[in-house]
Amino acid sequence: MLELPSKGFYVSVNEHNVRFDILVDWIEGCITFSDDVLSQSDVIDVLCENGIYREQDYAAEMVGNAWEELRRRLECIGDGRPFKVISRRLHRIHEWNLVPAYSFCLTLSLKECYPTWAKSFGNDYTQQGDLFERLTVECLDHLGWETLRTGWDPAHPAKIKEVVAAVADHIGEPEMEGEVEKWMSKGANEEGLDVVCSDPFYDGRGGRPLFFFQCASGTNWDDKLHTPSLEVWHRVISYTTRPQRGFSVPFALLEDDFQRSAGRINGMFLDRYRLLAPSYEGEIGWTSKDLHRKLNAWLRPRIKKLPQADA
Repeated sequence: MLELPSKGFYVSVNEHNVRFDILVDWIEGCITFSDDVLSQSDVIDVLCENGIYREQDYAAEMVGNAWEELRRRLECIGDGRPFKVISRRLHRIHEWNLVPAYSFCLTLSLKECYPTWAKSFGNDYTQQGDLFERLTVECLDHLGWETLRTGWDPAHPAKIKEVVAAVADHIGEPEMEGEVEKWMSKGANEEGLDVVCSDPFYDGRGGRPLFFFQCASGTNWDDKLHTPSLEVWHRVISYTTRPQRGFSVPFALLEDDFQRSAGRINGMFLDRYRLLAPSYEGEIGWTSKDLHRKLNAWLRPRIKKLPQADA
């Protein structure tokens, strides 16, 4: 098993002081990256042996709820699930490298469980952000949307005027001449807009479902829920139908957190299990070959160094 998380696990006697979302992600990490089979009893024993719970029955209550949450999550991705729940046991059915989209999102979530491990790979998140934007685009493409990626690429940097022109052309709407310099931030790369997502008609006109996405792969994602600024983008393009905000994160949000965040976005919200929706029909390798390879290359050194519990 993986080590117990260094965050969110506190002694629980008369009330549960374990963060439920971190518990479930940790269990997912164990079955995905460490154990072929994992039982509720295994988890309960570890929690009690490490002094998080004193009573096994009380620990069993929390672990039983975690199993129900795991069942719910797996139902969202159907036959593409990387493991299965059989009664009180989890059984791995795919190695992590065969399901890189899932493994990538889960690994980003484990950063909150193991902040020291996460920091050991440095503070340059350029590659992480690039991969996550690509994953979001490929998910939306598979779900039938038409996309334009606008997020800043250090290898091919574009000025904001070029980005605005590309967005206007992509959605078939005219730019508002001379307004880019007036309303866009000085030195802006893409003004918080990572992906344009729409459902066009064959005539190419406006008046279509349209979303402007922010892709946030860091643990501070909720600080970005106000981006991109639709008010700014409304001032530089003349829309037939104004866009709504979209937001993508690699994390699996619990019900209350999901509703709260989606409500603040007031548009399309993609959490981990919505991002993995293309695997619902059993298409576990739905990412492109290039993205598949790059995700695994990013994952391999990180998974190798995940903190393992002593045998």
